Amino acid sequence: MISVRQRKTKSFTEKLKGCFDQGKFLCVGLDPSEKELEKVHNRNSAEDTLEYLTDIVNAIASFATAFKPNFG
Repeated sequence: MISVRQRKTKSFTEKLKGCFDQGKFLCVGLDPSEKELEKVHNRNSAEDTLEYLTDIVNAIASFATAFKPNFG
């Protein structure tokens, strides 16, 4: 007999409820602007943008339920 072990993954709703139970209600929109990054932060490459956004995510991850990147 073959035993199959099923891994139960949480649904989106279960994950969201878990965040709410922790007091996290914030969804953060990430809207990088090449012109703004270059003007304010002297950054303009894709790697610089990724580093900039990663810094934001790391700084506020303990308060946020989700992050929504908006590119284009």
